[in-house]
Amino acid sequence: MPGAKNLKDFVKVMVASAKPEYRGKIQDVNRLWEQRKIPNYRTAYNAILDLASYKKNVLQKAEKTHKELMDKYEEKPSIT
Repeated sequence: MPGAKNLKDFVKVMVASAKPEYRGKIQDVNRLWEQRKIPNYRTAYNAILDLASYKKNVLQKAEKTHKELMDKYEEKPSIT
């Protein structure tokens, strides 16, 4: 497991090895981590690792995790 400082290198490798439809999602999680919206390094690491998988059941779990992370940490537009 890479350290928090090496997450950028880890993300580059995971994006290159992931299926094309999941590359954007990996970058979404990385963006939230870089903006410090995801406070725990391990949460971002596990989400990225799952999104880069090729196993169908792991990818289903990763889709759910990605949606939960986006709902929880991504900024919502102001209504007012």
